[in-house]
This record gives sequence, structure tokens and C-alpha cells, in this order.
Amino acid sequence: MAAKRRKTGPPQPKNPISTLNELRPGLVYKTMAMDGPSHAPVFTVTVELNGQVYEGTGRSKKLAKHAAAEATLRSFLQFRNASDAAEALGTNITSPQDFTSDVSEAGFGVGSSTGVS
Repeated sequence: MAAKRRKTGPPQPKNPISTLNELRPGLVYKTMAMDGPSHAPVFTVTVELNGQVYEGTGRSKKLAKHAAAEATLRSFLQFRNASDAAEALGTNITSPQDFTSDVSEAGFGVGSSTGVS
């Protein structure tokens, strides 16, 4: 009998629903609304954590629940850098943002005057 082959490669990140369930088990997701035409519905799902209600929308109940869990995680998880956050939330960052640039926006800061003397 041949042994089953396992897929190789990097481990897949957990989705926001399972991550949130590990951190706060027992949360109840509620489907609040279904809007739009029957061929393209948009579902709204909420989840309550510590008295705060978080909402997510999506083209299926599953996607709406996923969005609600992601919104909840974003509210209380802090990461050292954006790539750690993206990995935990199961999203990809295509271009890292540079917050250390010395370039300022036009008309902001350098050389602007407030008219106050």
C-alpha cells in the first residue's frame, strides 16, 4: 500500500475566525442583514467582544464572518511590524510602507505659515 503524500511548502496562516476563536473562544456571530439582489447578495455579520460590536460584510455569510473576525482582531492585536500582522490575519502585503521618509506633503510643515504673528 502506497503512503499518502503530504503537500510540501510553507505552512498556511490561520484564518481570522480560527485565530479569534483561539484567543476568545465562544464568541457568537450574528447575521444582521442580507442586502442586494438575490443573484448578488451582500451579508452583514456582527460579533461582540467586551461590549464592542464589530461588523463585517461579504458576498457570502462565510466571507462576512471572516471580515467581522478580522475587524475584531485588528482592534486589539498589536504587532511589531506589518508583515507579522499580515501573517496573523492571513493577508499579503504587496509593498511595504515606508514611514521613515523625510519627504513631506506639499504645503504641510516646512515653509507654511499660519498667519499668526
